[in-house]
Amino acid sequence: LEKILSATNKELLWQQYKKGLLVVASVFAIAALVYLSADFSSEGDRMLTQQVNAIPDAAQRASIEVPVKQFIDGLKEDRKSLFLGDLLRSLLFCLVAAGAVYAAIKTKTNQLAIIAVIGVFALIDVFSINAKYLNSNNYQDAAEYENTFTPSAADLQILKDTSYFRVLNLSQGISGAFNSGALTAYFHKSVGGYHPAKLSIYQDLIEKQLYNFPNCLPVINMLNTKYLILPDQQNVMKKGLQK
Repeated sequence: LEKILSATNKELLWQQYKKGLLVVASVFAIAALVYLSADFSSEGDRMLTQQVNAIPDAAQRASIEVPVKQFIDGLKEDRKSLFLGDLLRSLLFCLVAAGAVYAAIKTKTNQLAIIAVIGVFALIDVFSINAKYLNSNNYQDAAEYENTFTPSAADLQILKDTSYFRVLNLSQGISGAFNSGALTAYFHKSVGGYHPAKLSIYQDLIEKQLYNFPNCLPVINMLNTKYLILPDQQNVMKKGLQK
């Protein structure tokens, strides 16, 4: 900006300005083509679909196929919306910057006014990006947070055991043990685990062995499982699987 405002050869600067406009316009044209042609799917979407298709129980598989498809479709729409929003936002800031540079080259606009315009929009840019990652939604009352993790009677009974073991929560079926296990993982060492970066080799074990429950008790033993939380009204537990 300093070089633009202090330049003496305005004609040379104007030629460079026009070349820069062409480059920026080309970038936006390519981005627009990507927006119009991309399907906004990801490898994670395909893996999730494969995991659903790998569930051996036809009834259980059918019960989650539609919600999973709706979830993936929603993700695609969100990605598309975010892409377009950022594209239009970038276009707006580029137009403001281009207008300020044009004013510096072709008009006698006060330099302080040009600096002020660019400075204000730079601050807006920084604060708007910051707000995406850290805003009021990122803070939660401590009591409200703790209420989210209310242990069940089964959890309380298991927590009395201070030895080393894992827990398999079957209260939502065998599929739920590996896809909805946040609370279980909060209180115990869970067979299902709860992490977005699950090892593919462990995912293979889940799909090839554990989804066949109860015909996989040797594998459950291998994983040091001591307690099963069953889907009855009392959340009854079985233990003693370990040899």
